[in-house]
Amino acid sequence: MSTRSTYLARTLIARSRALADRLAEDGVSTSQERERLRELVAKVLVVEEGITDEAKVRLVLEALPATGSGRAPADREMQELAAVLEAQLWK
Repeated sequence: MSTRSTYLARTLIARSRALADRLAEDGVSTSQERERLRELVAKVLVVEEGITDEAKVRLVLEALPATGSGRAPADREMQELAAVLEAQLWK
């Protein structure tokens, strides 16, 4: 696994967890939460990797583990996300 995919997976998980915590405090609806998460993934991909392809944003969004409030992601989940990123993102 490359450092690049591991870093990106760690960044996505940390930011999605922070977002989930903020949205839970604000009482945002599920549909709004999903859209905000898509926006976060798109922003991270464009800033970190210059990726703007919507299909790749959706791919990452689907691979992202659930990071509900108060739930720390397992190292295994981070490794699985990094593996998906490694295999699919830079094709």
